[in-house]
Amino acid sequence: MYGTSASDALAADLRAARIGDLRAFQRLFERHATLVLRLVRSRLPSHRHPEHVAEEIWLTVWDALDELDDPLRWLPWLLARAQQVLEERHGDELLESDPEELPFLERLDEPAREVVRLRYFLGLSFDAIAQRIGATRAAVSLALRRAKASLRMKQGGGVGGHE
Repeated sequence: MYGTSASDALAADLRAARIGDLRAFQRLFERHATLVLRLVRSRLPSHRHPEHVAEEIWLTVWDALDELDDPLRWLPWLLARAQQVLEERHGDELLESDPEELPFLERLDEPAREVVRLRYFLGLSFDAIAQRIGATRAAVSLALRRAKASLRMKQGGGVGGHE
């Protein structure tokens, strides 16, 4: 979760950006540009200019900032706006294979599947995942360790790859 000073800074930047402060919006962009670009690349892997799609998303976010009521919901709201732009403007190009449909994820219960999806498909930090699902950072870490262990056991003992 964001620390108190980090969440205060985020809330201040959101308030300022909502009334047109471009520097505040720039700080929001700098904090989350990598996440948005990672999402674009994961959903549009063959797109020649994913950074242009990310720009479309950020323009939409700028125009829709008035819709965000709670600064603590910033990250889910941002990701929802990004998904909306992807579906509306690039729906025919989106990666057909949704992470939800990958066979190994079926072996996990829904809470574990959500944590795995947020971490490995959207690239969210443990803190961002904790904020999004209403858990602690430690609970997210434990859920990921258990999901990996569960997949290893169901795979017959060993899964290659890294932690």
